[in-house]
Amino acid sequence: MLDSRPMAGLRSASGGPMRPTWAASRCSWSLLLMLTACGGPDSNFDLDFTPVTAQNQSPFENVVSMELVLKEGAEEIDRFEMGAATSGDNPDVGKLPPLADTIISIEGLNQNGDVVAIGHSSPLTLTEGEQAYDMLFTNTDAFAWLNDNTDAYWGLAGASDGRGNYFVFGGIADDFYGEMSDQVMRLQLAPAGSLVFEPVATLPEHSTLELSGGRARSHSSATLLTGAHADAGKILVVGGWDSLGTFAAVTYQTMLFDPETLTFEEIDNSDALVYSRAEHGALVMSSGDVLIFGGSTTNQNGQIELYDTASRTFSVTEGSPTHDAWLAAGAPMGTNGALVCGGVALDLSPNTYGSGTSIDNCYTIDIAGNANVASAMPNFLVMPAMAELPDGKVLLTGGATPPTNPFQALSTPGGATADTLQATNASWIYDPDTNAWTATGSMSVRRGGHSATPLADGRVLIVGGFSSITDLYFAPDDGIACAEVYDQRNGTFTPLDAGCGIGSTSGALPGQTVQPLVISDPIYGTLVTSGLDSDLDAVSKAALFTARPR
Repeated sequence: MLDSRPMAGLRSASGGPMRPTWAASRCSWSLLLMLTACGGPDSNFDLDFTPVTAQNQSPFENVVSMELVLKEGAEEIDRFEMGAATSGDNPDVGKLPPLADTIISIEGLNQNGDVVAIGHSSPLTLTEGEQAYDMLFTNTDAFAWLNDNTDAYWGLAGASDGRGNYFVFGGIADDFYGEMSDQVMRLQLAPAGSLVFEPVATLPEHSTLELSGGRARSHSSATLLTGAHADAGKILVVGGWDSLGTFAAVTYQTMLFDPETLTFEEIDNSDALVYSRAEHGALVMSSGDVLIFGGSTTNQNGQIELYDTASRTFSVTEGSPTHDAWLAAGAPMGTNGALVCGGVALDLSPNTYGSGTSIDNCYTIDIAGNANVASAMPNFLVMPAMAELPDGKVLLTGGATPPTNPFQALSTPGGATADTLQATNASWIYDPDTNAWTATGSMSVRRGGHSATPLADGRVLIVGGFSSITDLYFAPDDGIACAEVYDQRNGTFTPLDAGCGIGSTSGALPGQTVQPLVISDPIYGTLVTSGLDSDLDAVSKAALFTARPR
């Protein structure tokens, strides 16, 4: 049996925020689950859920009925109707299986049967007794604005653990030239904690040949390892800067972070990254191995590396590019491997310091780690964003076009002034079967330095960026607070914030953000945090997008 108090009784416990810095309110709402374990004796326990909601949302406003869903990971194993949300009825939800590392999702449906509100527990194992649980509820297909972080950061690396926790590593505090952090911080969404990142560990000391001692770093990568191997569930942390923009301070240090024990294990230097790099990309292949590409490297080349999760070793892919690939973009392509495109080759010689050449080359990398030249991008694009589509194709969005190529990428003190690059709103799709690009719909605003993130339902979430930039390192002329969603089925982009445009101080996001950190989790949602605004100040805000189940 499930006993639900009337939804009309939902209200903030104090009539407003629990404390001045909170962006969330808690409501009083209890659920009593009487469980009968299948094939065994009755197993009775009380689960008291307290909904937590973001201040910019009212997720229960249009809810007329609710359903309880049991999941193992992202897979649904059972579903139960909870009856009318406002009736106060005590519907019989039948005999539930025992909870053994089971996620409870509660979906709120409107009168059309659409899921308009949703909440998720962490994986629960319960047989008896009582447990109180704070569950974050959000509107679907919308951003819930979480609490501002204690400090503002950019240059963070981040990953989720798939159990309701989001971790970030290092970063730079306050502004572009701020102090580097040596902290590992966690945002706990299930159960809902303070809804801010809180320190949980410290990065280990640098131990590579380039760097020794010290712990702080920025612009590394963090990737959750998946698959059937001993390190599955750990987070691979690779490379980074010790001092921003100094190539002697970029590292090949490679570490495994355990989200359960909050401890690091360092990969032996002989098996770590072949080339030191920072500001690089990292993506998970369908094999579970991790592809590392682009970035700022000590030897200024764009060679692509593959991390073998079974042997814990890196190797350079056969056929890798030898040109520089700073700011390259990449995306998985299912069983076809991955696509890596573009980047900027910087000339740092004394006479031409700061000159850059935009690269339009693309490479496919197969599962075995072989790189092959692919059809070039449709245009010379600086800081575009790419995302995998459900059919294994790749969506390429935006990017800024240099006025000439080569162009002046960096301003030099008392010397050259950097060129201004205008971003585009155009988008294209790459088909690995035909090795060809075709145009698709246009974004609602021009963007570069943004993110494109696949959603569990096959759509792609587009957030942040700039519309133009002068000096790639780093002077965005404006930041973007708007967000939109691409749907391959009709080839269109749908804005999430009517009226948001270039120059808007807020939109779907609580503020402007260039090069945001985006951490995607198929169950708990897509987190957007950190980055820079147009004044080169780091961003302290965070927002969570939850896609509507389809």
